Amino acid sequence: MRWALRLPPASFKTPLLALIVALLVIPALQTLAGAGGGKGLEVSFEPVKALIEGKTLPGDLYRVNVMLRADVQVSRAKTAYMILYVDPSNGLERTLDGGFLEILFKDGVGLGHVDFTVPWTPKVIVLFNVLEPGELEGLSATLELPVSPEVRVEVRGLRPLMEAFEGGWLILPVTLRSNFFEGYGTIIVRDKTLNVELKRVNVNVKGTITHDVYVQLPENPRRLYIFKEWSMVHAIEVIYEGPDTYPDNNREIIFVNVKLKEEVWRVPAAVIIALAGIAVIAALLAFAGRIVFG
Repeated sequence: MRWALRLPPASFKTPLLALIVALLVIPALQTLAGAGGGKGLEVSFEPVKALIEGKTLPGDLYRVNVMLRADVQVSRAKTAYMILYVDPSNGLERTLDGGFLEILFKDGVGLGHVDFTVPWTPKVIVLFNVLEPGELEGLSATLELPVSPEVRVEVRGLRPLMEAFEGGWLILPVTLRSNFFEGYGTIIVRDKTLNVELKRVNVNVKGTITHDVYVQLPENPRRLYIFKEWSMVHAIEVIYEGPDTYPDNNREIIFVNVKLKEEVWRVPAAVIIALAGIAVIAALLAFAGRIVFG
């Protein structure tokens, strides 16, 4: 059975309505190529700008190439297309782009293309349907482009340089933006300045989700094991580990100026006690010396 969708001239005054009707039956159709004595429709994907060669990631620029073959004399053809993507947060199909594409013929072959940027999705679906001329009407194609799993870390809403005291707590709003339905990963928070791990927590990854991560700040280091830094800027790094393809966007750094609560705490209590003891002994010796040589 050959499926055909006939649109009488000027039947629809609204282009969007005409496009929707033109593509209504496409999910039930299969690509027709080489049928009907040499006429056919072929659709293919071509990466124009990809972050990683051989992979498809959100943000990549892709081209949909369309080739029409006609077994009769044709100068041009009108096609309708729609580009859909699957929403990773709920699995619903959403429209990325759509419209009409005119294809010009030469020697029985017509070529055309449509470009699009890959959204955050596990899959892109392209639908094409030939509307005119009548000799090619009803030729349809459906093509899917799987997208590699990808996660990006974002820490937003914080000042460029935050201030806090030693031992204080930070609440880091860590957003994981992903293109898959369900997964699990780990958020790691490190103090790059002191090279210590502050927090490690396992989290759910689905679509775009924000996790509030509570982190306790470490103490400032001491100099010569005695004096503490009164204030020091710490580079706090937030890292994601889990299902992913491109690792360079899996971390972010924020800066925190960590201060001491009291100036006296710049010197350890044991040192203060020792110094006080030495001072007392010195005073006693001086007093004893005055008595002896008095």
